[in-house]
Amino acid sequence: MPIAPEFLTALARAAEFSPGERTIPWPSSGQPGSFVTFADFPEWQRVILGFQLAVGVPRSMADLFDRALKLYLTAWLDFDLVTAGEMVALAALEHSLRDCYLGYFRERHTEEVVARAKRRKCNTKPR
Repeated sequence: MPIAPEFLTALARAAEFSPGERTIPWPSSGQPGSFVTFADFPEWQRVILGFQLAVGVPRSMADLFDRALKLYLTAWLDFDLVTAGEMVALAALEHSLRDCYLGYFRERHTEEVVARAKRRKCNTKPR
């Protein structure tokens, strides 16, 4: 389910009780261990909502990704939620990969098993 504007409004109100900047680990070009400072929640929201999936991604996959974004947005209030967001994002990626490729690999494996069985059957002599 896409991120509702009401959710963003409520989160912005909650963020008012936790003002100030946040400095967090954030990989950047050539520096995987660098830090980035976000001045306020609207800046954090702009960056997080900037991560979008390509058009054409199935809705079920986009919903999983949106859940991760919600956790990342909420991490402004409690940074421990970033870990939960990462776990949800990785689960969404795994689900997407399985959905996309598992059928292909199952079909390929079945073909290999059938071909092997045919070879073995041809190599046995009747008694």
